[in-house]
Amino acid sequence: MVEATGGTGASGYPRYEGDGVAADIDPRTRAVEAITLDGGELPYGWVAEAVPEG
Repeated sequence: MVEATGGTGASGYPRYEGDGVAADIDPRTRAVEAITLDGGELPYGWVAEAVPEG
């Protein structure tokens, strides 16, 4: 679970953070534009998906 930080990431999209995850998510399409897990890239083969809460 991530929450909006109020800032933007390097990609220019809003930044969300939580539980070791930092992600830039396009609010219009909900596409994950950039993501790190514990400060590093996702392991090969992992996929990130933005799903609305609830």
